[in-house]
Amino acid sequence: MVQKRLLKQLNKLRAKSQKRATEVRIYCVNTNKKYHNKRWRERFFYENRVFTCCLKQLDLDLIEQGDLILAYHNDKRVVGVGVALEKGRQEDNCKNIKTLAVKWLWYSLNKKEYINLDSIGNPSFFNATVIDWTKDIDKVELFKILAEKISKKGAKE
Repeated sequence: MVQKRLLKQLNKLRAKSQKRATEVRIYCVNTNKKYHNKRWRERFFYENRVFTCCLKQLDLDLIEQGDLILAYHNDKRVVGVGVALEKGRQEDNCKNIKTLAVKWLWYSLNKKEYINLDSIGNPSFFNATVIDWTKDIDKVELFKILAEKISKKGAKE
């Protein structure tokens, strides 16, 4: 039931996109925890945005409204799943930071609560902030796990 609602929500957001209405793309966005202060990942979720900085900022231009965002953290862990609400844009106060508004469907700041990448596919890794994982991720398995995570989170509240 939760899976059907998620798909319906994604399809509504995708329908708003003018360019690519055929397929929801899945992008990994690195949380950059390794390179920044301890609060960098938390900003993703509290501000409902993803950030890229310095030379990697052009990567956000790949993402369209309605695409699925997987917030990647070290050790093959996905710590958030959301939907892009816009195209990336330049941060007002900083020429080196680009941001993208995201509606987070699920996220966790708990180190023990995550989605293991091995359980949803075998995505490729390379040195980039944003990676297109559309062909590498098992969408059915991802939605199954996401539905479970959302159901558990709802039961706690």
